[in-house]
Amino acid sequence: KTKARFPQTNEIYERFQRTISNEFYQVALRKKIYSTLEELQQDVDNWLKEYNENRPHSGK
Repeated sequence: KTKARFPQTNEIYERFQRTISNEFYQVALRKKIYSTLEELQQDVDNWLKEYNENRPHSGK
């Protein structure tokens, strides 16, 4: 849940949701069939680590 009267919070959340959908889910779900949620979660965790530590950001 986002804070009331802080629309920029929702904007940031929505942008991240779009990014993870475009850059992870749409790619990963085409390449691999996941048999467990744990397996999917491990790949999400790995993607998030790469996203947070190595991917260039806009500086905001």
